[in-house]
Amino acid sequence: MSTRFYIVAVFGVLAASVAHAEEPPGPAMCHPTPRTALLQELAKARQAWDDLDGDGIDRAMAKVRAHVRCLREPAELELVLDVHRAFARHSWTTYDPQASARAWLAVRDLAPEWTAQDEKDVASAHPVRELWNAREPWVMTLDESPPGGWVVDGTATDQVPMDRAFLIQAIGRRGDVVYTEWHLVASDVPISPWRAERIGRLRRRGTAASALSFAAGGALLASGLAVGSRIDKVPDVDRERYANRANVLTASGVAAMGGSALTMGVLWGVRW
Repeated sequence: MSTRFYIVAVFGVLAASVAHAEEPPGPAMCHPTPRTALLQELAKARQAWDDLDGDGIDRAMAKVRAHVRCLREPAELELVLDVHRAFARHSWTTYDPQASARAWLAVRDLAPEWTAQDEKDVASAHPVRELWNAREPWVMTLDESPPGGWVVDGTATDQVPMDRAFLIQAIGRRGDVVYTEWHLVASDVPISPWRAERIGRLRRRGTAASALSFAAGGALLASGLAVGSRIDKVPDVDRERYANRANVLTASGVAAMGGSALTMGVLWGVRW
């Protein structure tokens, strides 16, 4: 095969490796300012509720869920309440009264007094009204905590409610938010979600480094093959030197490309 073929093959694999490296390990690509985008979609969901626009609520809440997952800053109480209210209204429109009640109970625990907006959203005959006055909070302690601890509904705690919805965030070693999600039940909280983010960063950086190493190995291999193809054209006195050089370049290229492939296999093939 020609040297040109190997060079084209090397850069083809490199392009595929870089594309794979840019593939996000978690949810879809996040908005540059997820908090601002979240507030905008919450407002759209609210307007759709007022307009009795079920499809509009569905569209807005799909984006609300995505922006919530992208939050990497602490969520203040008012934002937490707005998220709970939005999910409560949406669950009601999708004929899931149990989920709606759990979300409204979250509002009750965090803001015990009915607001004028709550009065408008929840009619006096709503079944959650009885629970509002009769129920006591029921919580459980999470077995494992991230390096910086948990923040549940805007408060630093490792306890999550068992009978209502909640917004939970995991704080990393440097005080950064590494996980945000709205959950209906405590059992939905994943084990060590912060590790997935760290593994994602490791995979992206390792893949980028492997791609560069693979490209360098390909260049060495192509050079070795090119040198080897000219051995018959050089004087006899230089033939051994050319052969040794071709062997070293080829072996180095194969070793670099093999090491890169092995690294990629470990990064993406092993379950961390």
